[in-house]
Amino acid sequence: MKGEKVDWFELYRQRKITRAELIAKGYSPKSIWSILSRRGIKVWDTNKLDAGTIDAIIRDYRNGITREKIAKRYGLEMWRINSLLYKKGIELWDNKKLRKQKKRESKYFNWDELKYHYMVYNK
Repeated sequence: MKGEKVDWFELYRQRKITRAELIAKGYSPKSIWSILSRRGIKVWDTNKLDAGTIDAIIRDYRNGITREKIAKRYGLEMWRINSLLYKKGIELWDNKKLRKQKKRESKYFNWDELKYHYMVYNK
């Protein structure tokens, strides 16, 4: 038993493990799709997003975790996360263009905020 090689995709065919577990084993989502289609294995766990998982994904995204990290954490493709956030009406913040724009805006000093803090703390 020690030297035996485990065929993870055969276990997937038997519905003993999910694609998220295959990703945890080190396979990328693209390679999983290509191996499954090459072997003729039907994908059976595509709609595994229950309400708790959806809430967790949205909570993680709002707490500042990027979409790439969320995709790795939950074993999902980027398009599923993008469509989920779009359906929920959540504005994307982790695009490269948006990051550059925020950096540019943060270079300028916000005088209104400074005046407010001065008035509040120095009465």
